[in-house]
Parts: sequence; C-alpha cells; structure tokens
Amino acid sequence: MNPPKTEELANFRQRLRIETREAHQRLDDFMQGLDPFGSVGNYAHYLEGMRQLHAVAHQSVQWAELQTGMTARTVGLGRLIESDLKSTGTDLKNKAPVAIQGLVEKSAAEKWGEAYVMEGSALGGSMLYKSATAQLPGGLGTRYLHQLSLDVSQRWPIFVKALSAADQSAESFPVHESVKAATELFDHAFKIFSR
Repeated sequence: MNPPKTEELANFRQRLRIETREAHQRLDDFMQGLDPFGSVGNYAHYLEGMRQLHAVAHQSVQWAELQTGMTARTVGLGRLIESDLKSTGTDLKNKAPVAIQGLVEKSAAEKWGEAYVMEGSALGGSMLYKSATAQLPGGLGTRYLHQLSLDVSQRWPIFVKALSAADQSAESFPVHESVKAATELFDHAFKIFSR
C-alpha cells in the first residue's frame, strides 16, 4: 500500500502554503533586497506596488471579508496607500489610475487564493510599521502600514478558521484553483516590484 500524498494529508491552508512556497519565497527574497524604507523613492515604489496589488485583489479581499465575518475596514487600504503615496511627493494625477479588477468574475476558490496572499502579506504589518517609523524621515505617511499592524491580530485568525471551514464544506473543493490564483498573484507582485 502506498503512503498518502502530501496534498491528501494537508488541509487547505497547508496546501496553499506548501504549493505556493516557491513563488512566495522568490517574492520575499526580492522584497528583502528592495529596502522599502531606505529612501523616499524606495518607499514610494513600495507603496505604488502595494496600490497595484490591492487593486488586482480588491474583489477577493472584500469577498473574503463577507465569507469570514471579518470586520470591513472603515477606510480602505487603497485610500490609505494613496494618502501615504501623496506624502512622498508622488503626484497621483500623473499616474495611470489603477483599475479595480472586478470585471472578470473569479471562482470562490480563486478568491480564497488571492485573499490568502493579501491577508498573509499583512502578517508582517507590525514589523514593517516599526521599521518604517524608525527609518523614514518625519512627515511621511505610514497610515497603510499602521492599519496592517492593527489588523494582524484580528484578521488572520478569523481568515485561517474560515479557510478550514471552506475546505470542509465541499467534498471536492478545488484547492488547485486556489493554489493557482495565489501563485499567480505572488508572481504578479514580483513583476510589479521588480520594475
């Protein structure tokens, strides 16, 4: 008798973590070398990248909030990012508007995958906020990172619990669709930040 495959033993969250590891690690390695708080220009580049990512995954994050019962943020992260970008001297009037990606309907599995990436990215929010306030010159906005630092202890546990419930709610949940969507978002983030 053959032993069960790893994916048969792992729950939804574990499979997302295991099967997106390579794309996730590539992005993390790149981001460590980016030094987002090393200069005002680096910080603006980081914020613009996050602005674009949030636009792509906005629909999935909002959907996940409804599915999980997470409290919706009173001010959207996109607005906080734009406020912080303005503090760097970035003129958003000269930037192409970021279109909210909601025209193509995504499956529930795809939304779970994208939300996994975005909610997981907030886990480092507290550390990033501390680094930003220590390294950046005074007067630069850090409202986005501050919000992430507040969210981390509240949102992630609720999200993880909902992932488990989603996995158990369907006999043959298409985890491969979630993995594909998460991997594609990690890869998209890499392309955004490496420009």
